[in-house]
Amino acid sequence: MAAKLSGKNRGFIWKDGVFHDNRLDQLVPRNCGPDGFISLLQSVDGNFSLAVERGDFTFAAVDRIRSLPLFYCVQADELLISADAFALYRQIERPLLSQPALNEFLLTGYTSRGETLFCELKQLEAGQCLIWNKLTKVLQIREYYRYTHLYEEIEDPLAAMDRMHERVIGRLIDSA
Repeated sequence: MAAKLSGKNRGFIWKDGVFHDNRLDQLVPRNCGPDGFISLLQSVDGNFSLAVERGDFTFAAVDRIRSLPLFYCVQADELLISADAFALYRQIERPLLSQPALNEFLLTGYTSRGETLFCELKQLEAGQCLIWNKLTKVLQIREYYRYTHLYEEIEDPLAAMDRMHERVIGRLIDSA
């Protein structure tokens, strides 16, 4: 059975110097497998959430900063994905409140590690993707990006910052 995907392709993607903001799913080749999907995600930049079906797989991802969240749950061997957590919540039979997540939320104001306030409802974290095998009903959550601090000496920091600003402003102009 196919996954139920709703409100899932949002935002924009930069790939090979080209700005894509419509039909993000067209960036994923029809014959794409899990490794190809992860390679694609590692080669793009932007602010997006994306979910597509390709062959025996359903793929979903959020960008490196999770600017556009995606939520998911598995109900009766069916994967449900949505940008709207409340819509998914309404589809869960007798959702169970997660006491550890509730405690964390009360202390910090948010939940972590892909959890939500309900046991069955999950969310993708920044730089993560979801791979659902429709045949075996196996769900994998994988990281395609991990932020790490790199401390290296920059020979001319002002010139490097100028190049960065030119690149960012250029992409902003292209996206407008």
